[in-house]
Amino acid sequence: MIWLTVFLSFWTGNAIAFPELVGTDLFKGGEVAFDVNGDRTVVMFLSSTCGCTLTHLKHIQKLRSEFPDTKFVSVVSNADEDLENTRKLFAKSLNGVSIVRDGNQKIADQFKAVKTPQTYVLKSGEIVYSGPITNSSDANSASEFYVEEVLTNLKNGKPLPYKAKKALGCYINRS
Repeated sequence: MIWLTVFLSFWTGNAIAFPELVGTDLFKGGEVAFDVNGDRTVVMFLSSTCGCTLTHLKHIQKLRSEFPDTKFVSVVSNADEDLENTRKLFAKSLNGVSIVRDGNQKIADQFKAVKTPQTYVLKSGEIVYSGPITNSSDANSASEFYVEEVLTNLKNGKPLPYKAKKALGCYINRS
């Protein structure tokens, strides 16, 4: 039922309060919760085994530095993700990013995420953008930077250029 509420809210523009995102801290272990109902939050579903995710890591860091007032939460939902390799890769390439292990895909289900790197931009608890980070599965070949454009327009109080784009990348492996 939550998916129907999220879907209707998304398409009608009505804000709903998301429950806290609860998962396991990828680096420290232990349960961690994130409130995504603040001013601006970006939730990104990532995988260390997805080439599309890997080519976007530098761009994700660029977004973090350009939008320091935006909360970034990365979610690793693949059931078969090699956590040790994921920790090593993301510790180097996403230093300082909050990364949540979503082993039971509960967070992915909340957002109806199906691919990595699928991204959701929220403003005050409302999904204002859903889709890929850029228009290419290889960030180095991208000519449009969807998340960057959405965040820039939010920051400047301008209308958003789009609300949704078709997700690109690798499917989330579910348990």
